[in-house]
Amino acid sequence: MLRRFLRQPAPKLEFERKLSLDLAALLGDDSVKPRWLKPLDVSSVLARYGIDPRTTPHCIDATGAACTDSSALPQCDAILATFAPARLAELDDALAARGFNRAADCSAPDAPHGTALYVRRPLVAMSSLDKKGRFANQLFKYLFMRILAKQHGAVLQVSDWAGAHLYGLDEPTPLRALEQYDESRPRACRRASLRKTAPERMLAGEVGGEGEVADADFQGYFQFDARHYAPHQEFAREVFTLAPQVQARLDRALAKLREGGSEAGSEAGSRGGREVIAVHLRRGDYGRGYFFRTPCAWYEQWLASLCAERGLDPARVVVYLASEDPERYRGRFKPFHTATARDVSDMPPALDWLLDFEVMRAADRLAIANSSFSFMAAFLNPRITRAMRPSIARMGLVEFDPRDGAILDRKRLSRRMHARLAALD
Repeated sequence: MLRRFLRQPAPKLEFERKLSLDLAALLGDDSVKPRWLKPLDVSSVLARYGIDPRTTPHCIDATGAACTDSSALPQCDAILATFAPARLAELDDALAARGFNRAADCSAPDAPHGTALYVRRPLVAMSSLDKKGRFANQLFKYLFMRILAKQHGAVLQVSDWAGAHLYGLDEPTPLRALEQYDESRPRACRRASLRKTAPERMLAGEVGGEGEVADADFQGYFQFDARHYAPHQEFAREVFTLAPQVQARLDRALAKLREGGSEAGSEAGSRGGREVIAVHLRRGDYGRGYFFRTPCAWYEQWLASLCAERGLDPARVVVYLASEDPERYRGRFKPFHTATARDVSDMPPALDWLLDFEVMRAADRLAIANSSFSFMAAFLNPRITRAMRPSIARMGLVEFDPRDGAILDRKRLSRRMHARLAALD
């Protein structure tokens, strides 16, 4: 019989994260530092968990052999601990037994000791945030966890991921072995409150009893109907605010895009900049199952209808091509001026995907693919309330509300249909 109570071994704590170093190198900015190298902002962490920021945490030294001796801890809401990196997992277990969970930590690589802040709050975790899925999948997973933690007053711990460095997020790495809740196999969870509660209801706090989500390691994609995320849209925009040094680079690219690239100073640019229409031509690994390639012809038809029915002036518009292969389609959108990441970005090509995402997030109009990448960009976009998405049933683009409806059309297509779409492309 399969064990219904699934536990995983505590991961090895690693302080050298290749991902953050790569991002810093690509951005050419040494101010992009991983959170474990930043000094602890104790007041802001306490405030985040509803503890008076004027509180002075109880201090302990857990670098020696007695790091698990928590019997003498006073009644308090926060503990500031000096720890030996090799014993941090041991310290986590010891303090968890007293109701404290690690809310933040910092330690330089190869440092003999670090500092960790523990608060008397329940814990929710996602040890696989950086696994199974690319950037947008990680955004949805992280947003689910942030809302879950907020709704239930819990400390959040997640594995290291790109967004932590791009958005300046500071959740610590989970080390404790926790009961797993797998979205795809909820019945494997021993706890009835989790087994019988749909994840979208967890976001609304509909779990029986205080602390019922505590000490669980959540696994899944959590891409249910967007209406369940809609009440948290402003919170999501706040959470996914780029670190200032990254935002500055993207602001320059967006300004150049609205000015028309090499046509800066044109009549359109002098009147406030061109309108940006972003289209997501998802290619790469698409063309199988329900991951279908939306024909470029559908986007062309939509733009033509804007000109014919709504009087859109192509001279006042720039069409941004968000794609793994934008050059293939550059000549398909005449008489519109088109642009790609390579036209406006001063970042390395390895980060073109980031500019694609942020342009879609800032565009005046947006036509997405059947992709969580562009759906999330539409959801975060403060300029639009309606966008366009592909519909196999209509064989074209249809209008949709990013705050309502399925994130992905999950109807699997036959090879014949994929071939038909390729022919239309």
